[in-house]
Amino acid sequence: MIYDNLEYKAKTVKQNQILISFTNGAKCEIKGSLNKKYHVKFYNDITNKLIHEDIITNNMWTAPNYKSFIKWRIEVWVDGKKDFNHILDLKDKKVYITFNSKSIGDTIAWFPYVEEFRKKHKCEVICSTFHNDWFKSKYPNIEFISIGSKPSLIHASYKIGWFYKNCCFDTSYHLIDFKHQPLQKSASDILGLEYKELTPKIKDLPFSSIKEKYVTLAIQSTAQSKYWNYKEGWQQVVNFLSKQGYKVILVDKHKNFGTRNFMNSAPNGVIDYTYKPLDEIFSTIQSAQFHIGVSSGLSWVAWALNTHVVLISSFTKPWCEFQSNCTRIHNETPTSGYFNTHRLDASDWNWYPFQKIKSMEDWYKIETITPQQVINGIKQIL
Repeated sequence: MIYDNLEYKAKTVKQNQILISFTNGAKCEIKGSLNKKYHVKFYNDITNKLIHEDIITNNMWTAPNYKSFIKWRIEVWVDGKKDFNHILDLKDKKVYITFNSKSIGDTIAWFPYVEEFRKKHKCEVICSTFHNDWFKSKYPNIEFISIGSKPSLIHASYKIGWFYKNCCFDTSYHLIDFKHQPLQKSASDILGLEYKELTPKIKDLPFSSIKEKYVTLAIQSTAQSKYWNYKEGWQQVVNFLSKQGYKVILVDKHKNFGTRNFMNSAPNGVIDYTYKPLDEIFSTIQSAQFHIGVSSGLSWVAWALNTHVVLISSFTKPWCEFQSNCTRIHNETPTSGYFNTHRLDASDWNWYPFQKIKSMEDWYKIETITPQQVINGIKQIL
């Protein structure tokens, strides 16, 4: 991400300047021709914990290895005496928050914490996501810019995403392994906020033109592990819904999706809305009696639009997604929820951490959630 790095000219000491900046982490730099030693200390001003310290001379800089929000207190000591003290205060300052993920689910999950950050610090937030249009009309106090734009005169900046360093989570962004906690908590952690489940506001949408009572269905995803892999399971669910008098609207982008011998096809008896514009899909989901899906972006969309979600997933732990307005179908087994215990290899369509997958039959044997469980969950909300 490219943006102006506004340096805060903290203090001029004879021929040297102490420069402080908070773009993508805290930084202290000494500029000038006077040869002198500076002992720089970075504290968490809330806990008073010393996080990083270094001794530098003129025309050098030092920075702690933290990119998430910390209320920094930076002290500069010269000749054994505290010569300078600066505490991060974002009130009325410009803060740039950018999203590192294009994912629909990630964007929906993380966005409400941008507004919480703005309200807590009483700052001017500039935000870039890959889906600004969803939020712009509902958050008039946030300035939205496109990914790759170059905001100027910002006082601090933060990136929201999942960041890895080699095999493990990047501790400069995450104090806790993000896989082991709810998806939304990734954003609240990075922005230094207390975690609570928050629903974002989505732009106003027209009501669906469908007159009959209906539910929406989304079966597709981006890896076979994310699917509900019960053979003919979706067909049984659709048959049940049809008998109850419901139309079933397929709102996936693709009717058939997968790779080679691992193709996933929509069940018979659905009304095909694949390839329709995303705004129309949102409107359709918003007016549905409820939405049925897997752990994917459209389930997050339905939740944000206040449509009850029947969420089927052996892939994630039940606490990974939203808890409100949701009927969660899951069996706790020694291998279920492996997305939250192992790192997903997105390059391997058949990634599964416990065995090599050779055919769809292997996936069918692994899946423990039955159609009857799904139907029973649906009966609870009919």
